[in-house]
Amino acid sequence: MNPLYRYALYVLLAVGLVLGGLAYRSHVYDAGVDAGRLAAQAAANEARLLVSRADALAAERAAARTRSDLQSLKDQHDRTTGDLKTALATANLRAVRLDARIASLLDQAAGVRAGPPADPGEPRGSLGTPEGDSTVEALIETTNENLAICRRNAARLDGIQEWYQDLREGRAVSP
Repeated sequence: MNPLYRYALYVLLAVGLVLGGLAYRSHVYDAGVDAGRLAAQAAANEARLLVSRADALAAERAAARTRSDLQSLKDQHDRTTGDLKTALATANLRAVRLDARIASLLDQAAGVRAGPPADPGEPRGSLGTPEGDSTVEALIETTNENLAICRRNAARLDGIQEWYQDLREGRAVSP
């Protein structure tokens, strides 16, 4: 065999050996990187799971605390309502008369026009009638009616605001 061919053969074998070694090294390196990436991903998943469990536990504690606070407020409200009902039951509200100016203010708040403005010296009824002063019972009924009107108007306003927000965000169409 010619020395030149032999030299070329040795060079090719050397290049092949170097390339094989580099390929093996690359494979080992890639396997190590992949293993490290998988280990990091597993650690991140475990940390995410721990955080979600801690978040769920904190949310449950907050919800339980809120439920407890709401229950105590409801109990307090029920006690106060019971006390008021007892006081109203024992009071003789039908016999107590109110000033005509209070009835006039309630009529104005409800948007009821009962004719010409009342003379402060002239007694008027709960809707501005000249029957005499209103009772406390009529005052409470009128106040409840006014509050119901306010709640209905507030609900309508909330609906309008939601519709407008949806319209601004492109989720609703104008009528």
